[in-house]
Amino acid sequence: MLKSLSRVKECADMLVRVIGPENCSSHMLPEPLQWRISSSISIGEFVVGRQKEREELVHQLLEQVGIPESRSEGARSTSLEVITIVGNGGIGKTTLAQLIYNDKRIEDNYDMRAWICVSHVFDKVRITKEILTSIDKTIDLTNFNFSMLQEELKNKVKMKKFLLVLDDVWYDEKVGGSINADRWRELFAPLWHGVKGVKILVTTRMDIVANTLGCTTPFPLSGLESEDSWELFRRCAFNTRDPKEHLELKSIGEHIVQRLNGSALAIKAVGGHLSSNFNNQEWNRVLNKGLSNEKDIMTILRLSYECLPEHLQQCFSFCGLFPKGYYFEPDVLVNMWIAHEFIQDGRHTYGSLKSTGRSYFDELLSRSFFQALQYGGTVHYVMHDLMNDLAVHTSNGECYRLDVDEPQEIFPEVQHLSILAERVDLLRAWEFCVEKRKAQGLEVLHDMNEKKN
Repeated sequence: MLKSLSRVKECADMLVRVIGPENCSSHMLPEPLQWRISSSISIGEFVVGRQKEREELVHQLLEQVGIPESRSEGARSTSLEVITIVGNGGIGKTTLAQLIYNDKRIEDNYDMRAWICVSHVFDKVRITKEILTSIDKTIDLTNFNFSMLQEELKNKVKMKKFLLVLDDVWYDEKVGGSINADRWRELFAPLWHGVKGVKILVTTRMDIVANTLGCTTPFPLSGLESEDSWELFRRCAFNTRDPKEHLELKSIGEHIVQRLNGSALAIKAVGGHLSSNFNNQEWNRVLNKGLSNEKDIMTILRLSYECLPEHLQQCFSFCGLFPKGYYFEPDVLVNMWIAHEFIQDGRHTYGSLKSTGRSYFDELLSRSFFQALQYGGTVHYVMHDLMNDLAVHTSNGECYRLDVDEPQEIFPEVQHLSILAERVDLLRAWEFCVEKRKAQGLEVLHDMNEKKN
């Protein structure tokens, strides 16, 4: 943690000189524990419904595309196909894609699979590197430029049947349709050499993404069916309790579920809160006052946040410093909370503070403010994009993340500032703004995503 911009800038200048501009990609994240990927079913979670959608999409992915036997090894393939799942935020697109990715039929049918979280910022170098490291975890891509990365990817997929999942793809409104399409066309170029067939499964909130990626028949995903919505809510809110033994709460819960419009994220968030407040008064309060705008999922998630104890609200809002898709390490996050005196523990020993902090994290996890995922035998923790938006909003401007291209004013209320190591060039643009704040206790979190070897 640095308290002086001059020191940060010195480190930034040195880092840029060492890394070089070619390798300072805008959102290249560390590996392997903090990749921006979310490739498997949540640990200890249950998936309700989606069997029909799962079967339909698995069938599409298993369909064989005709490839002439006479095609030479170096020839360009015509078998690249893009399938796009389109739906609102929190509706369950990623969960469905996870079910498909981990389906044994898919595992058995494809030689290679890779899962990449794209998110808002398109970075062709970062995406290509993550595809390669997903395929070959021993590969060393140091000093590889984009052209070298593409050649390496072309060689990797040449004689393989390959499934690529691109989670949370966005359309860049600033550059328009042709540039968006050209970006993806360039990124996909090596995949056309996969002579055994390459299929790409995409999740997105935006219909225009399907057209941009060349998908002629997008797969629209709506909310969970009524029965599935109730089953998910029952498991989250009642846990091991039998609703038949709590008929009044069951009736209130059924009305709450109707207002959540099949949003899996909203159901889990509200259900998690009600499970910790298992009484008629709170359930009625949520039904009658908390869900006044049931079509706005952020209103529903905000309700779950407001029902948190103050100390958990503070810890959650602090997480707005981290970029979307970030892989949290609980011990590291807890240490940050301790350093900022967010942990309430009367014993004041490091061990007790750490234990209490971990209980804070586990409580937020149980209420779906975090999600536990497993990849490669390791458990990872992520925050849904909408939860990340909520954390930024609820920090009331105290937490500020420098992850955009244009300099903006840093307002007086900012107390915590984060910047990705590969975006240290932004510090120069922000220097004047920060210089005016140097005496006001601004804290800068530098190199949050430092790569660990």
